[in-house]
Amino acid sequence: MAKIAHYADRDVPCLERILQFSESMSANELKLAEFVLKNAPLLRDYSSQQLASTVKVSQSSVIKFSQKLGYSGFPDLKLAITAEIAKGVLPTGGAQKESGNENREDETHELHYRKLEYLQAARDQNSRETLLEAVKAINASSRLILIAIGDALSPARVFADSMMGIGVPTLLAPDLPSQQAVIGSIGPKDALMIVSPSRDFGAIVEMARAAKKAGAAVISITPFSLNLLQALSDHKIYFRLEDSRIELRGTMIRFALNDVFDTLFLLLAGADEKRREALIQLNRRKTE
Repeated sequence: MAKIAHYADRDVPCLERILQFSESMSANELKLAEFVLKNAPLLRDYSSQQLASTVKVSQSSVIKFSQKLGYSGFPDLKLAITAEIAKGVLPTGGAQKESGNENREDETHELHYRKLEYLQAARDQNSRETLLEAVKAINASSRLILIAIGDALSPARVFADSMMGIGVPTLLAPDLPSQQAVIGSIGPKDALMIVSPSRDFGAIVEMARAAKKAGAAVISITPFSLNLLQALSDHKIYFRLEDSRIELRGTMIRFALNDVFDTLFLLLAGADEKRREALIQLNRRKTE
């Protein structure tokens, strides 16, 4: 069930609310969230119908979006945003501020906007059917072999640990020697998942080719671009990799991949009663 903000949370800024509930938002709600954050000062001139038309969603989506954030409707949301702009909580789109603290706040806002854009891109690029087919391939395998490159390694470790926690045999090969060793033992009952933020795939293309020859299912998680690794893959999953600010690159790669991994993990855990129970027990132990 989707989370809904409560009126007791009215002191929580709108920006923080949007980020808090972004993971439970639909694709249309994410479009609205991105537009609201980027065009907050302009909202006072919009009706719910005008906003819906601009963002290309239904008017009911605007109303549900407002209510999800804890407001009675779009007019209530507009009033809250106008008040927050007056207090300096939300950006006005004006000249860059000079204070060091305010500059850091602007950078924080930009990071939040980028994250929303990446979430939207993930939903646009990967259909539910695509993700379910990848999940089906993992379920049909006796072992998931996970190869991760560069900035993909950190989220891949978390994903591998989570998979083992719900009883899915998962082997993470974090470096070239271990990758070459595990590819040498791969068989038709295995599934190979290759995750790379680099467009220079090099040796991993040969690993995918060897896995295909051995009869294993190959799942690739890469930036959206035409490449040989995707051509060799049975299941292609994408994440966004476009950022003009080099200092944000690693952060955004990890964020985008965590979203993909979390989605796959929940689909895998939710499809099996034993795994669902294992997930409940795992989360219970973490909170004790």
